[in-house]
Amino acid sequence: MEKLQEKISKVKEGISIKDSYEERFDFFVSNGGMVEPMFYSGDGVYDFQYLEYLEKKYKYDKEWLLNNKNFEIKHSITIVR
Repeated sequence: MEKLQEKISKVKEGISIKDSYEERFDFFVSNGGMVEPMFYSGDGVYDFQYLEYLEKKYKYDKEWLLNNKNFEIKHSITIVR
């Protein structure tokens, strides 16, 4: 595992992360960006990726969430960002 992590880390040398949200997001979802969650997390994604895919994941539950739990996905995304 250490050898794999070392090889992947070398690929990322020289890569810098820009200041804008879009450029930071792109860095983490690009090919080299999957390293951290793959090694250190059981789910294989960064925390912010849950927010990015929240609307797609619950698209069929959107109406139920609003009617029964008074929860609107778009509002939660706006609050977190």
